[in-house]
Parts: sequence; structure tokens; C-alpha cells
Amino acid sequence: MEMKGRSARFTIGLMIVTAVIVLLQSVPDARETKHPPKVIMGTIQEASSSTVKIEGKTYDISRAEVQSIRGIPLTRDQLKKGEEVELWIEEGSVTTVIIKAKSTLIQ
Repeated sequence: MEMKGRSARFTIGLMIVTAVIVLLQSVPDARETKHPPKVIMGTIQEASSSTVKIEGKTYDISRAEVQSIRGIPLTRDQLKKGEEVELWIEEGSVTTVIIKAKSTLIQ
């Protein structure tokens, strides 16, 4: 009879430990949780090799990749006033600048 009691306690303990392990495995790790990128769309008001100004706000693009809407790599100095762009921002930094439409303004 004492054997049944030990066996039952062992089984219940094993089930509790297993349940805790399963619950801990299902909780996402905060370090792995990435927020989706924020996308700013607008027309460039001013551009340099390290910044662009869109709707009155200046963005640091010194570490951003620049590309055409078709995915063709470009350089930051190819950004011009009047171009429609998308700025992809991840973790507070502009990571990608996509030129959607070339400028029709005479500069």
C-alpha cells in the first residue's frame, strides 16, 4: 500500500514538472521578439549623403541601404529633392530607403 502512495506522488510530481517545462517552452523570449518595421512614405524635401528631410522631419540614412522600387541597389547620393520614397525603420534606425518615383522637379 505504501508503494502505491509513493508511485502516485512520483507520478503527480512528474506531471507537474512536465507541465511547468511545457509552459516555459511556450513563453516567447523577449530577445527574439521583433517588432515589424515602421514605414514612412513621403516626398524628399532635402537630401544629403547622410540625411533626408520628409514632411519637415530629418532622418539619418547614413547606415541605410538605398534601392529602387525594383530592388536595384543605389547609392545615397542618388537621392534627390522631389522623389517619392519609403523609409523602412527598424529599432529606431532607418535601414532601407526605397525610391518609388523619380523626381520631376528641376533642381
